[in-house]
Amino acid sequence: MKKFLNINYYLLPLILLAAKISFAQTRSGGEAGGGLGELPNPLKVTSIVDLLNTIINVLTYYIAAPVATLMVIIGAFQMLSAGGDPEKFSTGKKTITYALIGFGVLLIADVIIAIIQELLGVK
Repeated sequence: MKKFLNINYYLLPLILLAAKISFAQTRSGGEAGGGLGELPNPLKVTSIVDLLNTIINVLTYYIAAPVATLMVIIGAFQMLSAGGDPEKFSTGKKTITYALIGFGVLLIADVIIAIIQELLGVK
């Protein structure tokens, strides 16, 4: 009996309403309808591929770029605070090198994907 009182049963009408709104039947004029009107598309994407490209671009330019910059700053701080210790200086140099290599690979990833698609004949 406790399974019947599960919260999923209370959410089911809301899920069905959302499905009815999003998959509204088209009217004879070709407009989305169903009596509830058309929902706006806040993401401005029309397919899963566009959505994935948008997510990748946000991750690349708004998250990866600041992280790479932060890693370069951390590496520079490690080099400055080495105090003559060659091992600490080398650690800072490696941090900067790996941050730049990683960000470079991330930036040319689109080019690599385009080349592979061209070789395979994918549109």
